[in-house]
Amino acid sequence: MALTYNAPDNILADAFNSVCPDYSADVFKIALLNAYTFNAAHDEWLDVNSTEIADANGYDTPGQNLTSVSSVQAGGTYVLDAASPVWTAASGTIGPATDAEIYNDTAVGDRLICNIDFGAAHSAADGSNFQLTFNNSGIFIGAF
Repeated sequence: MALTYNAPDNILADAFNSVCPDYSADVFKIALLNAYTFNAAHDEWLDVNSTEIADANGYDTPGQNLTSVSSVQAGGTYVLDAASPVWTAASGTIGPATDAEIYNDTAVGDRLICNIDFGAAHSAADGSNFQLTFNNSGIFIGAF
C-alpha cells in the first residue's frame, strides 16, 4: 500500500525552531481512523478522534502506545522513529481504516504528531494482523 505522511503545522514548526519537547519520557499513541480527511490545522487528538475505528476485535481505543520512540534533531535533519505497531484481529475484523494518527498522549491536548494516509481503506480479518511497517530510516524525516 502507498502511504502519505502528513504532519500538522505545529510539529514541523517546533522541530525546525528547536523547541521540540523531550520525548524520552512522553507516551505516544497510534490510532486507526476511518474516513478522515487530513487538515494541517488539526493539532489535537480531539480534532480527529471522532473518526477513530471502533473499540472491538483486538483494537482498543484510543490506539496503542508506540514503543522505542526516538526523536533526533541534528545536522539540519529531524527524525521521528518508533517500533512498527501491530494489532491482531480476534473475534472479528479490525477496520476498515484509511489512516493512522500518531499523537503525544502526554502533551496538553494530546498533540498530533503525524497522520499516515493509507490511500484506501484496509482491514484485518479475524486471526490476521493489521500491521504498519515504518521505514528503517524513521517514521518521517524533515530537513531544515
